[in-house]
Amino acid sequence: MIQAAFDKAALPYLVDGSSADAVCAPATLGHAMNLAAAIAAKSPVAMAGNKLAINYAVDHPTADALQQMTLLQSAIFDIDEMALAIEAWKSKRSAEFAALAPVSPV
Repeated sequence: MIQAAFDKAALPYLVDGSSADAVCAPATLGHAMNLAAAIAAKSPVAMAGNKLAINYAVDHPTADALQQMTLLQSAIFDIDEMALAIEAWKSKRSAEFAALAPVSPV
């Protein structure tokens, strides 16, 4: 099944080898942990916004999803976080973002 997904470009690449047989659990876990670390280093507001946009796009037409994303981006854009991210990038270090405030269920 992994090879079929790879052949249809459902998987952009296979870790630790060029065929489905070469994929091993430790390499896959390592790749997943690296990806998780990269996501965790991003702005929490940006990641929450991406999650909202993806969840919205699943159940709505493309035009509606793009309109929602435009509204969402304008609502969550934070110039201070952008400056922090750019400064960290220039300094070749990780940015430290403030945690999101808890949100009560509606």
